[in-house]
Amino acid sequence: MVAQRYARDLEEAQDDARDAIEDAREAQRRIDRAQAQLADARDAGAAAALRLEAVSPLLGTWYLRGGSRAAALREPVSRDAGTLERLLERGRNRRDFGGEVIEELGYSISMWNGKEEQAASLSVTCGGFSGRVGNVALVKASLAGDGRVGLDPEGFAVEGLRSLVEVWQPDWVTV
Repeated sequence: MVAQRYARDLEEAQDDARDAIEDAREAQRRIDRAQAQLADARDAGAAAALRLEAVSPLLGTWYLRGGSRAAALREPVSRDAGTLERLLERGRNRRDFGGEVIEELGYSISMWNGKEEQAASLSVTCGGFSGRVGNVALVKASLAGDGRVGLDPEGFAVEGLRSLVEVWQPDWVTV
């Protein structure tokens, strides 16, 4: 009787150990996937910034949104890999309690060009794999055509959109 109980306890402990090993493997797969997604997002972000600058100088310098306009304009966002990676990491969604990263929601970053009359903003959510939240690259810009100086609507719609599509490879696009 005692031997049977020990045998059951041993079997349960072995099952628990197998489950723990599988949980650890799954955690490592999630870490590996997140690191690959971060590298892809970082590289795509750098490429998108360069391509948008080629479309218009108005899209060449970006700033993070700050507590005030003056605070935000103090430091432009550098396009080097390390800076973009840190900003993307900072844009992770976290659980309300415990602060654990919600891996399936990917990375987010939002910037603007610091202009008032020729304003443009770029918001990106990428690297997500949730069926409820999509990966999005959104550019909002003041367009010329009404007498104001801004982006050429046709040039931006064609070249800007083409640049973003080539870099981010979205499933669909809206103008």
